[in-house]
Amino acid sequence: MTEIDPNLLFVIFLALAAATVLVFRLIPRSRGSLRAALDAEEEFTAGDADPDCRYFLAGSDAHPSAMMMLRRDWTLDGGWRELPVPERDLREAVEGMQRLAMDRNRPLHAFDLLDPQGTKIGAWYGPLGPQPAIRFREGGRISVDTPPMIHEP
Repeated sequence: MTEIDPNLLFVIFLALAAATVLVFRLIPRSRGSLRAALDAEEEFTAGDADPDCRYFLAGSDAHPSAMMMLRRDWTLDGGWRELPVPERDLREAVEGMQRLAMDRNRPLHAFDLLDPQGTKIGAWYGPLGPQPAIRFREGGRISVDTPPMIHEP
């Protein structure tokens, strides 16, 4: 069996590492993220709607499984429903969500919703679990997976 020169192996390793870095640098970054934030929970639970944001629900109207607020310069695609009058309905929606979470022993947590550059564009409030996929599309559009369904009490 022929031995491979250690210097050649090192050069191959460096070439593969450089190619990997290059590929990841060239891939367009279209994914956002969630960042735990204590003040994000208060943005929902205080019941005071931010006029610069739109509010969305996942799950039922009486007991939402998750909520999201999103700056008005973004358009949300997917299975979320907009809360028509957040100034009036936000507090009731949050309370229904909290009742369902308590009945199901699923604590709620809030996160800042970040664009691919790390800029906050909204907030997400819901049970802990796998983080939803957040995809940014052309034209100021975003899609966020809704959480798994929690059956109502």
